Amino acid sequence: MADLNQTRRTERFEPSGGVAGRRRVSHIVWLLAAGFFVAIVCLVALGSPAISLRLGDQADKDYISRVRFECPDLSETEYNRRMKRQETPERYSPSEEGRDAIQGLQRNLLRILEDARLKGAAAGAIEGLSEQDRQALADYALALPEESYKDLLDFRDANILDPADYRRAADGARKIVALGDGEREVPIGRLVDIDSVDSYVTGLLQSGTPAGVHRDVAGKAAHILAGLLNPRETLKATLVHEKAITEKARDEAALSAPLVYKTVLPGEAIIMKNTVVDEQRLIEMREERKQHEATLPLAARMERLGGAALLALILLAVGAVYLHNFQRNVLISPMRFFIFAALMLAVLLAAKLIVLRGWQVYLIPISFSAMVLTIAYTPRMSLAVSWMLAAVIGLMAGMDMVIFIYLVAGSAVAAFGAAKIRRRSKIIKVGFATGLAYVVVICGESLIRGAGYDRLPVNSLAGMMNGVFVAFVVSGILPFIEKWFNITTDISLLELSDQNHPLMRRLIFSAPGTYHHSLIVGNLAEEAAAATGANALLARVGSYFHDIGKLSRPDYFIENEPVPGQKHSKLTTPMSTTIILAHTKDGAELAREYKLPSAVRAIIRQHHGTSILEYFYHEALGEFGGTAEVDEASFRYDGPRPRTKEAGIVLLADACEAASRALGDPTPKRLENMIDEIITHKMRDGQLDECAMSLTDLAKIRDSFARILSARFHMRVKYPEAPPAAKKGTEAAPDRQETSFYTRRRQFDA
Repeated sequence: MADLNQTRRTERFEPSGGVAGRRRVSHIVWLLAAGFFVAIVCLVALGSPAISLRLGDQADKDYISRVRFECPDLSETEYNRRMKRQETPERYSPSEEGRDAIQGLQRNLLRILEDARLKGAAAGAIEGLSEQDRQALADYALALPEESYKDLLDFRDANILDPADYRRAADGARKIVALGDGEREVPIGRLVDIDSVDSYVTGLLQSGTPAGVHRDVAGKAAHILAGLLNPRETLKATLVHEKAITEKARDEAALSAPLVYKTVLPGEAIIMKNTVVDEQRLIEMREERKQHEATLPLAARMERLGGAALLALILLAVGAVYLHNFQRNVLISPMRFFIFAALMLAVLLAAKLIVLRGWQVYLIPISFSAMVLTIAYTPRMSLAVSWMLAAVIGLMAGMDMVIFIYLVAGSAVAAFGAAKIRRRSKIIKVGFATGLAYVVVICGESLIRGAGYDRLPVNSLAGMMNGVFVAFVVSGILPFIEKWFNITTDISLLELSDQNHPLMRRLIFSAPGTYHHSLIVGNLAEEAAAATGANALLARVGSYFHDIGKLSRPDYFIENEPVPGQKHSKLTTPMSTTIILAHTKDGAELAREYKLPSAVRAIIRQHHGTSILEYFYHEALGEFGGTAEVDEASFRYDGPRPRTKEAGIVLLADACEAASRALGDPTPKRLENMIDEIITHKMRDGQLDECAMSLTDLAKIRDSFARILSARFHMRVKYPEAPPAAKKGTEAAPDRQETSFYTRRRQFDA
């Protein structure tokens, strides 16, 4: 094992046949990759991005029409709508108060006429009039047939309005619509201003007088009666204005106005550079682009499709090379590649929808893929894939460099921030940091363009909401991310490290020796994993659970036996071997029952690899007389061998911790020699061939184990016994003999 002290090479052990490192990409992955390529080409080539200008922006160039097209003329259409609104009459509803006032006026008229008919000029109802007027009114009452009194004031067609309502109707549509049992239009000529109601009542009295009464008599009586009735003070408006109903009717009328279209010819300027964009110009630019796209010849469409395919091929080729060199497991697993491609397409589809609809481009959720890929794989992979996505989205957005920088900045912050997530609150903090990065890019864009400051708050809010909302979504679907990508996050591992986990509680009470052994193995594995760049938390949690299979028969393992060897002394060697070897398989079944993550289950199955159970193997050799009679494979664990660095570290930590307990005098030197021997033996036995562990890693693991085990078995000062006098409770003699420790302390103090 001297090579570990001298050689610090980084070459890795060659995997044995059939491992992941030598697997080829399957036909299914090739088909999925082809579909992914076609989807990207379609997303890039089909459909042009919406006009990037917004209302209030300044045009960045001259926009000249390339085709003839028609589009709505907003000014003319708005003029028509205003005219429709003006032509729509006001709405009025009948007034109960006005009707009651009319009935009171009619009753007062009947009382006056009946009194004048019966009492003549002496009637009390006409008291206060001149003698001549009283006589004229009495003669009028006698001249009228009594049955015609009630017909003198016919208010059935009376449409009395307040002065303000009357002026509104006169200045507007010159008519109103009276509501009630139905809608009826009332022209201005049939409307009565309540300020002129006296003359209106006088006219009604004259027109209601029967033909047999002299005209002069009727006219004079009408004026006298109008004065007595005082309708201006008595009557109320019979129609009340309905503002809400009127506005609704006018809105409906305005919407019914047909759109007015204008024709724009080729070569005609739509908007000139530095001109402020209004709604009309925006409509014209969008319609011009739409018509231009519709009239593109087939050759131009094929050119665009070919260009998109070429650029997409370059980007995908770069991505494939990266995955082949740094994340090959994505390419060799159809399901992993499918989930990976689905995640990419989800982000691209969202971006395409935002670009085509002309929505806020600052809402493109690229940080979603960045966070998910960091959690599932590594920040380096997340950054590489996210930047490729940013390039594709930049192509979809019309090769907009600002959008590319915006997406690159956000994905970089999200990728690096989401590394080593141990609390969900950190994901939210990463979301805020991502949103802040978005805001910085948006501010920089506004400063460069020197325009659009009025939209800066809205754009900044959109960027911040993008980062925070994506963080909340990722935090909420974290369990699904673990399931989809078959991973275990640090958050889940921290939850499993709780010693109150049911399996940990069972170990404490049913197998306390195994529990203590697992804790020490966890300390060893965590330190070694941290030194070699492996997942230290996974190594620790895997160590806690690696021996849970011993819960099936805890008393058959020496660390739990009250009297070592008592149980196995009653069993045959094959039976003892079967019980010991079964604990890895039993542990895997127990882990599946308690729904432990796949990474922890893998450590449970692999923490012995295919190692041989040497104690019982050598016992069998002595019992049956040599290797010819003993099948070595029967004394080996089923495996598989460790396939991850964490599983390999747990294998070594488990062996070293168990062996350290058997050392009679565990000095640091003896511990180091023991660790060297175990690592060398495991390496020669091929147990580390598949876990991608270098000689440098093994040297670091050896140093970590030696440091921790030496601290565990550190020497302690032997405390001196009390003198005989002190034991009996009497005062010690003043000339007591000093211990060597006491003497050295006195010499040191001197």
